[in-house]
Amino acid sequence: MKLLEAVDPRTTLGLRDRAVLEPLYSTGMRKGELVALDVADFSFKRQELAILKSKNKRGRMVPVGEYARHFTEAYLKIVRPWVARESEKALFVSHHSGHRLAVRTVAQIVARALVRSRVAKPVTPHSFRHSMAAHMLRNRADLRYIQAILGQSRITSTELYTHVSLEDLKAVMRRSHPHGRRK
Repeated sequence: MKLLEAVDPRTTLGLRDRAVLEPLYSTGMRKGELVALDVADFSFKRQELAILKSKNKRGRMVPVGEYARHFTEAYLKIVRPWVARESEKALFVSHHSGHRLAVRTVAQIVARALVRSRVAKPVTPHSFRHSMAAHMLRNRADLRYIQAILGQSRITSTELYTHVSLEDLKAVMRRSHPHGRRK
């Protein structure tokens, strides 16, 4: 994803920003869920994340992709020890205060990455949720699994996130419909 690759992880701020963005995309979590994470919520060994404070008040366990695990683990080892207050439990902390990252900061991180990436279309933290669902569906993930990862109670809510491109529809038509292609 061009936006993620635009963030330079060789700086402390860049590594923190990449560690914030990768789990957003990997898990499709909401920005409020991301800033509510504590260090103890991330299991690096099992590549799982406990999202305990969610919009619908129901926690969930989600798998975490390799990139998200890698950048978050690097952030925890290299950056967080230098910026976090001693008693701070938050996974992601502000470079200024050393306390839990604010929701508005996540939007600022996305905005900075957007400028660096030169992506023309508007992107918000919520766009990562949509992209994750659409990309998983395009790669043939079952809609019910996407629903579980997103933590949605109704499949109809999940369907709103899974925008299907016309090219995807054409490919499915050619592959699946008896008259989709000539023999």
